Amino acid sequence: MARESSVEVLASDLDLDAVPDAVAAGRVEVLVAGPRFAEPTEICRLLASHPRLKALVVSDEGRRAVFYEVRPNLTTRELSPETLVDAVRAVRRDAEELEAC
Repeated sequence: MARESSVEVLASDLDLDAVPDAVAAGRVEVLVAGPRFAEPTEICRLLASHPRLKALVVSDEGRRAVFYEVRPNLTTRELSPETLVDAVRAVRRDAEELEAC
């Protein structure tokens, strides 16, 4: 990645405890992390503190990756009692999934 002219690598090796300070201090837009960051709880906590951050956690010797981001769903559509109930259920389901992080 360091060879890409459109990508600036800010740090090449940080432990999990140092990442929040590095994100807060720098211009980090995307955190690319290896398998030692595979625990979703830590990434979710980091995103909660820095909601504009995106995180890509690479695992399985570079064959798999999980992408994390916090973003609103800006879909506009007709509202009926049924769609309101569906929306509430979806929000609750998403909240439960986030808690599982």
